[in-house]
Amino acid sequence: MPTISSTAALVDDEWVLRCVDYPAIEHRGAWLDDVVVRHRTMVQDFAGSVPRIEFVVGDTATAARIAAVRDASERARAMRAAARALEESVAGERERLVERLTDLHVAPSEIAEILGLSVRAVRDEVGSDDEARIARRILRTMHAGETARSSATP
Repeated sequence: MPTISSTAALVDDEWVLRCVDYPAIEHRGAWLDDVVVRHRTMVQDFAGSVPRIEFVVGDTATAARIAAVRDASERARAMRAAARALEESVAGERERLVERLTDLHVAPSEIAEILGLSVRAVRDEVGSDDEARIARRILRTMHAGETARSSATP
């Protein structure tokens, strides 16, 4: 589907949105958000796609700076969405590994390090390191006692 373009300009304290591809589609209003909603709705109803809006405010240098920041913001938003999708795709396996590592007496901070997760997220899920450290001390003491008994037995 082709990209439909529109421009939004602040003219005499009024926003004017004009579709570049369909110049007859124009909206005016005092508040940008209201005008954008009306304009996008009409363009989508007429042309079947939401227009990409270029904001023209101030001189050409300001307009170029606006476009650059807007482009970076859109790319960052897309990267965050991709990162969220990737995180969600491994969520089940991550949860199973956290559970398995917990069963193997791996402390939450250690699980975080092993899996590359935030310590806070792991601790929220499985508890604090204090509990794991106490359990490990008890297990080490038990293992040390077993080792001492087995080495003392002829």
